[in-house]
Amino acid sequence: MNRQTLITVSALALAIVVTVLMIGQLSKAKGRLSAAQNVLEEIEKNRDWFLVTSLRVENMERKRGLTKVEGVAQAVEDILDPMALGDKVSSVKPVNSGNPLESSAEVLMEGMDINEVTNVLYALENAPMLIVVRRAHIKSSFLNPGFLDLSMTLSLLRPEQ
Repeated sequence: MNRQTLITVSALALAIVVTVLMIGQLSKAKGRLSAAQNVLEEIEKNRDWFLVTSLRVENMERKRGLTKVEGVAQAVEDILDPMALGDKVSSVKPVNSGNPLESSAEVLMEGMDINEVTNVLYALENAPMLIVVRRAHIKSSFLNPGFLDLSMTLSLLRPEQ
């Protein structure tokens, strides 16, 4: 073989070796790209959940700082006064919750229409304090079946001191 043919064959063999190595690197890069895309999809799925959860936590933290009432009775009064539903409350009985950071009470409201019940529950949910409806029972009034009686157990959560 002459020298020119040897150089051509060597260059061709080198090109084939380099091409095979590049194909191997390309397949590894495709695998890493696929794995990175899967991770990105998982992150995007969890992004919305994280944003919603962080907004809920911020809302609870804001409410926790606003809790300046002494008990459930005062909290119910503060929530119902703007709606002029204070006269619908027939009784507020304290209940032992067993937790020192929580005060609970059984609240009975009588003679309400469905709109007033909805407004009360909405106001409790969006109150500027950590108040939780533990149990709610709605039944038609004994005296006037056109009205409703709302019996609920409310808990006022207080921040740790």
